[in-house]
Amino acid sequence: MNHEKPVKTGQFLTKSVLIVFFSYGIFLRMHYSVDSYMTFYETNANIHLKQSRYLNYCVETLLLHFDINPVVYQALFTTILIGSLGWCIARLTSYAQSMMNPDNRPGLRCLIWVVVSVSFINVFILEWFLYPEITLYYSCAIVCAVEAVIVLSKGLRLINYLLAFFFIMLSLFSYQAALSVFVIYFLTFSLIKNKFQLNRQFFKETGTGLSVGLLGSILLIICQKLLDAGGGRDANLELGHIVLNAWNLLCFQNKLWMNQLGFWPPFVLIVVSSIISIFLIFRIRKVCAWWGVWGIGGILFINYGIIFAPHLFTQKLWLAQRTIVGFWSFLSSIGLLLCAISEKRQEKIIHVSGFLVILAINVILIWQIGGNHFRSNKGDYQYICEIQTMIENYERSSGNKISYISICRDSAFQYSYPDIDYVYGDTNTRCFSVDWGTISAINYYTARNYQKKPMDSQIYNQYFADKDWNAFSEEQFVFLGNTLFLCIY
Repeated sequence: MNHEKPVKTGQFLTKSVLIVFFSYGIFLRMHYSVDSYMTFYETNANIHLKQSRYLNYCVETLLLHFDINPVVYQALFTTILIGSLGWCIARLTSYAQSMMNPDNRPGLRCLIWVVVSVSFINVFILEWFLYPEITLYYSCAIVCAVEAVIVLSKGLRLINYLLAFFFIMLSLFSYQAALSVFVIYFLTFSLIKNKFQLNRQFFKETGTGLSVGLLGSILLIICQKLLDAGGGRDANLELGHIVLNAWNLLCFQNKLWMNQLGFWPPFVLIVVSSIISIFLIFRIRKVCAWWGVWGIGGILFINYGIIFAPHLFTQKLWLAQRTIVGFWSFLSSIGLLLCAISEKRQEKIIHVSGFLVILAINVILIWQIGGNHFRSNKGDYQYICEIQTMIENYERSSGNKISYISICRDSAFQYSYPDIDYVYGDTNTRCFSVDWGTISAINYYTARNYQKKPMDSQIYNQYFADKDWNAFSEEQFVFLGNTLFLCIY
C-alpha cells in the first residue's frame, strides 16, 4: 500500500474556489428557472417530502420560519454552492495527492488538481446553478458525498463506516444523483491505494464502499414507502419496467457521448477521452497481469454503471443533465488512474493537456449556455410585458379589471426562443413551457395577482384550435369580462 502523507485541504482551497467562481460566477446575478416563479409565491417544504429529500424538507422548513425566500436570497445560496464545489475539489485533490504525490512534486500536483476540477466544473453541474431556488440543497448533497469518500478512504474502522453512512444518508436525503460521485471516487482511490492489485484488501474496501451506497439506497426506498407524501417519484421494482429503462439507457448513450446532450461540439469529447483511455490501457498493462486489467475494467464498469443505476428503478425515465453529473467524475477517475501510474514527465504533460482542454471547453460552454439562459429570461420578461400592455389597454377601454387568465398553446408551441442555441430538457426553455410557471411568472413581473382559470373549450375551438403563430399577435388574446383567454405561441 502507498505511504500516505497527509496534505492539508487549505493548500488547494483558495485556487479551487477561485476557479469555480471564475466558471460559475455569472450566476450570481438574478436569474430564474421554470420553477423559480412558482417557488417565489408558493414556497412549500412538502414538495421535498414527495421527492424523498428529507434533509431539504427540514432545511426549507427552517428557512420559511425565518421568512427566507430562496428565490430572493439566491445570490447567497449560489455563493454557497460555489464555495461547496471549491471545497469538494480541494478535499479530493488533497487526499489524492497524499496517496500519489507525497513528495509534493508541482507537475503531478497540478495534474491531480486539473483532473479533479473536471468533476465539478462542467456543463452538467452547470444545470445546478440554473435552479437558484435549490442551489443550497445541491451544496448539501455534493459536500456530504465527498466527505463520505474521504472518511471511508482513510480507514475501514467501524467509526469510519458509520460516519460515511451518515454522510451518505444526508446526501441521499438531499439529492440522490450525488451518490455516483461517492462510489466513483471511493473505488478509484481504493484502486490507487492498493497499487492496482486486486488483492484481499482491495475487495474488502470495495465491498465496504458499495455496501454503504447500497444500504443507503435501500433505506431511502424504505423511507419512501413509510413516509409516502403522495405524488412522489417512488421506485418501480417490476422486472419488465427495469428492462425497459435499461434499454432506453443504452439508447441514450449515443446522445451522451456524441455531443453531451447538445452542450458540446460533436465528437470532441469522445476523441479526447478515447486517447486518454488508450494511454490508461497501455500503462495498466505494464503494471498488471491481464486478469488484473480485466478486473480494473470491471471496476470502471461499476463506476460508469452507478451513474445510471438509480434511473433503472424510476417510474418515468428523465435523464436531465443534473441527474447524471457523475459522468464527468467518471472521466476524472480515468485521469486519476493515469496520474497514479504515469512515470515520465512527457506523459504527464500529455495527460494534463488533455484534461486542460476538457476543462477549458467546459468553462467556455458554461459561459455560452449561461448567456442563453439570461437571454431566455429576458425573452420571458419582454413577452410578459407585451401581455400586460394588452391587458392594460383592454382595462382602459372596457372599464373591466382582469382577475383571471386562462392559457393554452398554439398547435406548434415553441419551447425556446429562436436565438437560443443550447436547449435540452428544462435548460433554457421558456417559462411558458410548464403549466405551473406561467401565471406565477406573469404575476412576478407585473406585480399583479392574476388567478389561473381553465381554458373554456368553446373559446378554444372558436379562436385558437389549429392556429399556429410565429410571433406575438393580438389574435392570441380574447377578453371576456374579467378573464383573459390567452394562446401562447
